[in-house]
Amino acid sequence: MKNSIGIVVFSVLFSFQPILAHGEHKPGPNGGVIRMPGAFHTEVLVYKNLGFKVYLLDINFENPTSKNSDVSAIIVNAGKEVRLKCSGHPDHFYCELPKGASLDTGELLLNPVWKGQKGAEVKYKLPLGELKEEKKEHHHG
Repeated sequence: MKNSIGIVVFSVLFSFQPILAHGEHKPGPNGGVIRMPGAFHTEVLVYKNLGFKVYLLDINFENPTSKNSDVSAIIVNAGKEVRLKCSGHPDHFYCELPKGASLDTGELLLNPVWKGQKGAEVKYKLPLGELKEEKKEHHHG
């Protein structure tokens, strides 16, 4: 019995490792936060504190497109859901923040469709940006 519990714990711990292998631990090609909802990636950036740019990228983090694709977005905060209006641009989607909604707390939930392939819902903890690479400044006193 102890062996099977140990195997389960070991398996669960190592099942999280592939998530990091898909680039979720570093910024995407546009400087945003990456998630993998299927055979593609989503990359999200805050845009002028007015909403989010959402890039749908291929498995190699390249070729952003909105063609034959769609994004729906909701912010959930303190049990309330606020739907964002998302519009397609040639290489990304722009999801506009409604008045009164905040970019600073809660979760952003995306339901993406990339080139006709529906992805799983992906969650982004707000505020975004905790994964951005830090710029280290070197000061001499």
